[in-house]
Amino acid sequence: MASAPGREIDDQKVAASGQRAAGLFADLDFTEAPLCGEFFTEPTLRKARELVRAGLVEGVRVNVQGRFGGVFCTVRSLSGKRATDVSVVLQQTPEGRLLMDGRSSAQPEEREKPDTAAAIMAAMIELGVVTDVSFGLDNSRLRLEVLSADVRAGIMHMDAGELRGLLSNLRLVRLSGDSDEVETRLREMGLRRLVEWFAWDEIEEPYRQCYAYHSERPSMQEIFWSDFIANRVSEVEALGAKVIVAPDVGIQIIEPIEFYGEIEEQDDSVDWFSFECGVYLNGEKVNLLPSLIRYLESKPDSFSLDEFDRLNGQKKVPLQVGDDGPFVAIPAKRMHTVLSILHELFDYEPMGEGGTVKLHRTRAAQVLRDGAEVNLVDSAPVSVEKQAAALAELKPEIPVDAPKEFQATLRFYQQDGFEWLQFLREQKLGGVLADDMGLGKTIQTLCHLHAEAANGRGDLPTLILAPKSVVPNWVKEAKKFAPSLKVLALQGAGRKKYYPILQHCDLVVTSYPVLLRDAEELLNQPFHYVVLDEAHTIKNSGSQVTKVAYQIDARHRLCLTGTPIENNLGELWSLFHFLMPGFLGSEDSFNRCFRNPIEKGRDEA
Repeated sequence: MASAPGREIDDQKVAASGQRAAGLFADLDFTEAPLCGEFFTEPTLRKARELVRAGLVEGVRVNVQGRFGGVFCTVRSLSGKRATDVSVVLQQTPEGRLLMDGRSSAQPEEREKPDTAAAIMAAMIELGVVTDVSFGLDNSRLRLEVLSADVRAGIMHMDAGELRGLLSNLRLVRLSGDSDEVETRLREMGLRRLVEWFAWDEIEEPYRQCYAYHSERPSMQEIFWSDFIANRVSEVEALGAKVIVAPDVGIQIIEPIEFYGEIEEQDDSVDWFSFECGVYLNGEKVNLLPSLIRYLESKPDSFSLDEFDRLNGQKKVPLQVGDDGPFVAIPAKRMHTVLSILHELFDYEPMGEGGTVKLHRTRAAQVLRDGAEVNLVDSAPVSVEKQAAALAELKPEIPVDAPKEFQATLRFYQQDGFEWLQFLREQKLGGVLADDMGLGKTIQTLCHLHAEAANGRGDLPTLILAPKSVVPNWVKEAKKFAPSLKVLALQGAGRKKYYPILQHCDLVVTSYPVLLRDAEELLNQPFHYVVLDEAHTIKNSGSQVTKVAYQIDARHRLCLTGTPIENNLGELWSLFHFLMPGFLGSEDSFNRCFRNPIEKGRDEA
């Protein structure tokens, strides 16, 4: 990785002329506890040393007083984008124990704090107590080198196709020094010595004892070695080995510091938005959604988000930028959060032009709200921000009461239901009122429709679809509780004569069989609301009555049923495809993302 511009520090000796009293700094050792192991991990110390060597620790001020020492400085990131103010206080107790309090203005999630270690290293240089700037971190006798080489010898030079290309540029691990523990760990990772796969005389002599990953598929090689460099190197280093990754390996792993996420309006629709998320690399935005899609496509059909729960908290998931770009190491926890929020990514063709994902207006608001904990979205239209805030309340913006002319007193839970229906209309959402039988779904709905008429919004009729036996009850209840509404029952052989006057009615009540028989007439009439009573009637997305119901022209849609799910989750998808087409994705993607994992895999998450 190219370092940001800065003064280079000689890697040999740092002059100690004019050395001041260094106090406890003179005895610090980064190869032993507590600095190594207790305060910092060895990988963190190596990152810190890289910052020091690149001259990115600036404005160092050191204060030494007996057993106390303080360091104040500014540390710039390798990308040059971030500057962190760092302060470190060290204290040595009378018993000789070293205590440390390090603070920085970096993000709280940067728990390893290489900036803090870099500040201490820079202070030691400033005081002239360092003989070289390796800080003793290169003294391990056990070395592990990751390299790339042409390993073919003898008849292997005759190999053709992908295998020949692979063996001419094979990635290897060369181990120097003896360690049964390291060798065992390499084998646990899936690495084997080349001589276990090929004859001795078919391998170039320098590489016979090297370890390699045995797969002829270039894509699997890329996945393995990117994961090895991003995650497994630290495991080997924890066993006491120094790991060197040669430049010719061709895999660059970048650990991003800043993420971004953007929701933008689509020009062709007010109800759909585009979403992208990624990282800043060298100050430029890099959209990682295409890389994330390729990652999901490489997984078997049995892939589950539970796999992330089994990973160590420090595990990184390397995603390659483009076809041959660097790999960005994304924390597994963040990957889990992104994938659990964006189920659209599991669809067969989730991305549109420009590598963005298409989100329903309400899904965009949900993504904004649910992604707040991990800062998934930092830029969104004001309308999406407002709806995200509204979804947290589930109440209308302005409190509403039942119309004075409504001839019923709502119980407290019915008042809540009425307000919720008003909230849905306000936010242009469909919904399922799923109260149990006897709790007053009809009264709540009539109160809501009466309020719509009273406020002048009901300038078109409302269509109520119900089982044939329930139609008379709707007419009776409407006349009892909302007598000011003009109600028409479309039933019987003479119903056809009423179609020309539908637009002059407030409520049109009819049955599902009539919907099928009179589809042409009903589909030609626009409605303010369409309400499905006993809405599980359309639980089968392939039935004729369901297909006709999907086509009804209405500003708002509502389902009433005490059993929104009778047999399977596919029934819920059918209801929501009627209410808000596209909100739960395609039926195939819904089955793959939700129905199959829940019904077959018992996936509670």
